[in-house]
Amino acid sequence: MAVVGLILLGVIVLQMKLPRLGYADHKLLIYLQSGRPIRVPVEVVECFFLGRGTGQVPGSEGSALAVRNLMMRIADKATDYREREVKPTLGSWDDGYVTIHGAWCEPLTLEVVQRLN
Repeated sequence: MAVVGLILLGVIVLQMKLPRLGYADHKLLIYLQSGRPIRVPVEVVECFFLGRGTGQVPGSEGSALAVRNLMMRIADKATDYREREVKPTLGSWDDGYVTIHGAWCEPLTLEVVQRLN
C-alpha cells in the first residue's frame, strides 16, 4: 500500500509541475489531459482573457470559492479544434472556448494574459 501511495503521489506531483500551456513548432501545447499535450496551431488561437468560476475546494460553511480562470478562444474556422475531451478537474473545452481552472496554474493576472496575447 505504501509503494502504491508513493507512486500515486509522484504522479500527482508530476501533474502539478507540468505547465498548462506551452509552445513548440508554431503550436500551442495544452496540457489538460493525461499523457501528451493537445497541439493547436497558433494561427487558430484568437485571444486569451480572464474568466471566473468556482473552485473545486469548498470555502467556509460549504460555499464555493471564486477562482480566476484563463479562457482561450479558438477561431470558428478551426472546426477540428471546437471540442476536446479534457480532465474536468483541470479545465474544459467546449464550443471553441478552452477554460483552464485557475487553481491549477500560475497566479493569473492581467500581465499574464497580455503576455499570452
